[in-house]
Amino acid sequence: MLVADKLVVLESKGPTVNLHFEWQAPVTLAQNKKIVVKIDDLDNIEDVPGVYYFARNFGEKSEPFYIGQTLNLRSRVKSHLETRRIADILRGMTLPGAPTINNGGRSFHFAFFR
Repeated sequence: MLVADKLVVLESKGPTVNLHFEWQAPVTLAQNKKIVVKIDDLDNIEDVPGVYYFARNFGEKSEPFYIGQTLNLRSRVKSHLETRRIADILRGMTLPGAPTINNGGRSFHFAFFR
């Protein structure tokens, strides 16, 4: 798979498939182990298909800890944030079977599929 400036090209033994994703500005979800985003703040995310990931930020870098795809980005991120498990992970709590995330802010990165 090649990633080049918002264009993802999947290479296979058959025909090449070109997928175009429009990456949006990340949304800050948590800082200092406190959730800082409100569910209503996510209303500007379109109800369209796309890909997304939750990440831990440190400096200019981010490290994904959950990656997904959906037919409706706004509804999906809201449903994630309404679950206690994701909220606990964003606050840095240690949970069985969940990734351990230490320091650093948490953000939601997403792209619309066009």
